[in-house]
Amino acid sequence: MRSPKDEEMPLRERGDNDEITLEFCNRRSRIRRNKAEDSTTFMFDYLRDPEEGETLNWRELRKLKAGKKWGVIRHPYILNYINQKLIDCALFYSLHILAFLFFFLLLAWHVFSRNIFKDFLISIFTGVFFMFLVLKGTIKARVTKSVSTWFVVAFCFNMFTYGATLAYVWLPTVFSYDDYHQEVKKIITWFLPIIAIISAWANLLYIMRKSPFGIYIFMMTRILRSFAHVSISENLA
Repeated sequence: MRSPKDEEMPLRERGDNDEITLEFCNRRSRIRRNKAEDSTTFMFDYLRDPEEGETLNWRELRKLKAGKKWGVIRHPYILNYINQKLIDCALFYSLHILAFLFFFLLLAWHVFSRNIFKDFLISIFTGVFFMFLVLKGTIKARVTKSVSTWFVVAFCFNMFTYGATLAYVWLPTVFSYDDYHQEVKKIITWFLPIIAIISAWANLLYIMRKSPFGIYIFMMTRILRSFAHVSISENLA
């Protein structure tokens, strides 16, 4: 039996309109205010039909983003759905961040003290990351049918990072088999760890955007972008 202390207020009556608009979000949202505890509870209905599934999915969210319907995206109905999905995959993201952080620290440790055990360990990590990257790209291409430019850039940069890492780890061993072009080999082996560390660090920052500290990475990105914009404008002037 409902407590008289709770006052349930429908924002609007529910309907069957499938278009994601503010009216649609309002129809599927309810707000309950508890006057005794001075609290407010939001309730959302995401079920369209038992056979059709939920009203929201990544395709609908992409349509909203492509249509720049930021007012709809900021609606509690949408934000709560996104937040719940992020919570559901929080463990996976946490493991991803920890694994790549360990990989980065291992790579940095390898620069100062290298041995065959670390060579194989870094190679195993790189192989696993490469396998998941290819799997991610394959699923993305098959499911979405269209790949964004940013995804292609990120994919290529990841491939470059893994390639530079493997080259840094194993090229010195390959170079040790002969004595030709020693100066060139020294330059290559001197540059490779720098490239590998910097690219791995950039990848780590990109991955950590999904962590609780992601907001600070976004802030630094915006600041650096603003500095770059000002510098370019002054040089052109």
